[in-house]
Formats: sequence, structure tokens, C-alpha cells
Amino acid sequence: MISATHSSHHIEDEPVYCPMLDAEAARTLLEARENGRAKATASLDLGRTSSVVELDESGARMPGELLLGWQEVEEIAESGERCYAVQDDGSVWPVGVFSETTGWYRSLIRTGGTP
Repeated sequence: MISATHSSHHIEDEPVYCPMLDAEAARTLLEARENGRAKATASLDLGRTSSVVELDESGARMPGELLLGWQEVEEIAESGERCYAVQDDGSVWPVGVFSETTGWYRSLIRTGGTP
């Protein structure tokens, strides 16, 4: 299940690099699985580049052997515009930031083009 909790990373910390999936990329992986393919090409950085993802019964294996289970892929595919970061343990969380000053939460969403 997709969790809204994430690490306590702060903007002033070192940047965190992790694969990011949106519904479009997740649907690409699901379609490849449904067609019996062992690999799929999808963007793991919101359309900037393409990566080869290996597919097996456990889920989608991203570069670096990071495994994302099919349940998470399916939930992302149904999530609409939100973008999700894939953590080292295969868990995912929606990308966003909360301002303690304004009390506003802003989330990253996929737009029509690359960022």
C-alpha cells in the first residue's frame, strides 16, 4: 500500500536521488507485464530519460536491483497526476513538501512535458 509517510529529509540536507514514477510510467510497466514481456522501457525521472526495467513475478526491477512490487505499481497507475519516489526498500511515497510557515502542502505532479 502506498504510504504518505517518508523520511525526515529537509530541503537544506544533501539531495536524495531515487527513481520516480507517475501513473503513465506505471501503466507502461503493467502493459508490458500483461503482454508477457520480461523488460520494459519507462521513464524513472518524469520524462527526462528512459530506463530499462526488468519484469518478473515479484514486480518491476529497476536499475540497481531496486524491486517495486506489482501492488505498488498498480496503485501508482491508478493515482492520477501525483508523482511517487521509490525508496531503497521498495516502498513508495508521494513527492511533496509541507510549509510550516504557510501550513500549505504542495505535491509534485506530472505535466504534459518533461520538467
